[in-house]
Amino acid sequence: MHNRKAGIAFLALGAVLIISALLLLRSNTLQDRQAGEYSLDALDGIQAAIAENSAAAATPQSQESPEPSEEPEDESGEMKTVTIDGNDYIGYLSIPELELVLPVISDWGWDYNRLQIAPCRQQGSTKTDDIVIAAHNYDSHFGKLKDLSLGDSLSFTDVMGKCIQYELKKLETVDPHKVDYVLDSGYDLVLYTCTYGGEFRVVGFFDRTEDTTKK
Repeated sequence: MHNRKAGIAFLALGAVLIISALLLLRSNTLQDRQAGEYSLDALDGIQAAIAENSAAAATPQSQESPEPSEEPEDESGEMKTVTIDGNDYIGYLSIPELELVLPVISDWGWDYNRLQIAPCRQQGSTKTDDIVIAAHNYDSHFGKLKDLSLGDSLSFTDVMGKCIQYELKKLETVDPHKVDYVLDSGYDLVLYTCTYGGEFRVVGFFDRTEDTTKK
């Protein structure tokens, strides 16, 4: 009788664990889908801003100011942003090998909620070739980062329409405590995310290959 009761208890526990796992999977799937929808909405806003900026740059100057003074180059490395739904974006990533086009929030500020919306710049700039971008491991964000191969390319387009091409030089899974290794790698662009379970970080190190400016 005792063995029978123990067996029933184990079966009940197993059922609870299975149901919990299914609920967690459903929750993660919904969060992934929602993150993808947020990214698409933000991407539309960024691309609209790029079109406006390009149109403004192409507009002839008024005859009243035939020789306008040139705006000095910003040497601080600060990137221009566009605000969409209360978040500032610096542009978007295009990763052809993963069939992803993702907006990038200007600065995540250790804000978990922003990472649920889009990838976020942790530090650096494309102007100073030291930009680091983090994202969740949703399939709609950086969940498939581990599937890239050395030599794969991606591009980053800022809100002014400048497009920079990068090539993957190194792809590693590292201990989460190796913060300096990720943030001070010496590479032009670093993308990273957590492994499932959060035990490690998947990190892609990229170097710039060329610039193009969208007309």
